Amino acid sequence: KARAAAIAGIPSELTRKKSFVDTRRTLMDFAIRQYLLGLEEQHCQRYAELKHYLLRKDGNVIPWFQGLGPRYQDSWKAAEPIMAKRAFALGLIRELRGHSARTFFHEASRNLSSGVSLLVWASISAQHSVLLTELAYCHPKNVEIAEFTRLQKIASRWPWYKKSVSTTLGEGPSTITAQDSMDLYWAYLRSKSRGVGRKVRMRTDAVLARHPPSDPKHGMVISRIQKIVATGQGYERSQAARMGLRETELAGRVRAALDGDKARLWMSSPMCTEFLKAQTYVLKSAWKSYKGLNPRGRTGLTRKESAIDRLGSSIGPLVYAECYRTKKSRRPLSATKVLAQIRRGVKRLHPHPRKSSKCGAAVQRLTADSGSYSLATGRIDKLGRLLGRLHTLQTRRCLVP
Repeated sequence: KARAAAIAGIPSELTRKKSFVDTRRTLMDFAIRQYLLGLEEQHCQRYAELKHYLLRKDGNVIPWFQGLGPRYQDSWKAAEPIMAKRAFALGLIRELRGHSARTFFHEASRNLSSGVSLLVWASISAQHSVLLTELAYCHPKNVEIAEFTRLQKIASRWPWYKKSVSTTLGEGPSTITAQDSMDLYWAYLRSKSRGVGRKVRMRTDAVLARHPPSDPKHGMVISRIQKIVATGQGYERSQAARMGLRETELAGRVRAALDGDKARLWMSSPMCTEFLKAQTYVLKSAWKSYKGLNPRGRTGLTRKESAIDRLGSSIGPLVYAECYRTKKSRRPLSATKVLAQIRRGVKRLHPHPRKSSKCGAAVQRLTADSGSYSLATGRIDKLGRLLGRLHTLQTRRCLVP
């Protein structure tokens, strides 16, 4: 109740025009409001206000406690009791000193010390930015990258865009700029939603060119680019696992399989019935993981994506055998066509397989097993398992879907 009352009592940043003159009090209240919006998981509201604030200030963000001491560290120390009094008056903390007061001040103030810290934080990985975190929560992937592209275009006009984002103690100014961080974050978003293509390589190559081997941060840039490539490969695996189906369609098909829905499945087909029986445990496990999700934080979002991938993997054999009633599938494939599909599939080797996946041996075993399978004497459920193994090897980037 205290949080809701405080949020309602502190004016929204969205009500402020360009001409609004900030005071120490309004800036402190803004910091408190943003922290509370985060705690209440009002992600879209928080993103809209943080973005409005950043643009209203033309990137020239200053900490609310600036000038309380001769140095930044002195101002930081002097600010804690001031915010503690304000938070206490709002009923947000129970004591003016101690751990709760210190934590409240730290969490409310740490992301609003500058335009750089708000937009990209102080790292080569802008994922730590509170603004971009809220952007990820609030918008789907295609909107997220379009919105970030607009933010970067605006930021490119600000004085600090090509300046160092941080100074490392004992090493002097870092060579990593806000531009570097934003270029790499754009490449990360692009690889997450479309894989590693030409545009991603152009961005990462441009950053790498600004940090040659002689640059002390060259290794850091290389490491970040490797993670971006890994993200793109993860996207490719997800696409293979989901077989081009959206989350809602995948969930609907898994639910239909678990319910034995005759309106959506060819339950009259003995082959599809056997495939469904063989997949029952996998289907139940995938559904339980998906429904039990609590996608909070970036870790939660990652887990959600993995759970959706599992939905796809659980129905792979049913989709490949065309056991679902769709406009394109008037009837399920015959066992002969399913076996031919597997034998063709094992020949489509991936040009860039994962190094640690042991693709060669796995593909050889599937090739041998499918080659020796007899339609006359082989069990139908075994054919389904062969089809499941084909799908697994495609999701592991051993075979091309």
